[in-house]
Amino acid sequence: ATALVETGEAYEELRGVSMECAVEIVEDTAEIVRIGTELLRKMARGADEADQVVTSAAQFIQLQAAKRVGLVFTPTKVVSWDHRKLGGVY
Repeated sequence: ATALVETGEAYEELRGVSMECAVEIVEDTAEIVRIGTELLRKMARGADEADQVVTSAAQFIQLQAAKRVGLVFTPTKVVSWDHRKLGGVY
C-alpha cells in the first residue's frame, strides 16, 4: 500500500511524505480495541481529555471493534519533499 501525507497550497509551500508499505491485517478484536483506543488518545488535546474521551467511548469502541479490521503499515520505502527549502528558486 502507499500512504501519502501532504500540506501546502502554493508550489513553494508544498511538503509531504509518501511511504510504500507492507500491510498487516489485524482481525483480533482485542488488538482492534487497543488500536482504536490509541487513536482516540492521539487525537485528544491532552492527557486529561484523552482519559475522558477513552472512558466515555470505551463501550462504543468495543462494539465497533467486532465489525472492523486493523491495518498496520510498515514502511518499505519513504520519499519526502519540502519546497519551503527551495527559497523561492525552482
